[in-house]
Amino acid sequence: MIVDMVSDDNEGLWQFAAPPFDKFQPNQKLAVLTQVGTALLCEDQPMPRLTAALEAAVGAVYEAIRLLVEMAIDQPAELRESPSWRKLLLSAR
Repeated sequence: MIVDMVSDDNEGLWQFAAPPFDKFQPNQKLAVLTQVGTALLCEDQPMPRLTAALEAAVGAVYEAIRLLVEMAIDQPAELRESPSWRKLLLSAR
């Protein structure tokens, strides 16, 4: 979902409370999100060297999830998608 937010945001309207990440151009954001996503989801991949850019991207992912949960809570029940971000997050515990 964050990839969609970044890809469609040519004006830089989405801010993720991660200043190093927020300052990147959309293609730079997508590049670091690819690195972070691969590191988080592929157990066979070695952990990347920590940099401010990668740490900010992880922070941006968490902020995007928080925003999506907040938007889901604010939506009327009949418009909510199933499963909701809130339910997905709770099931990941």
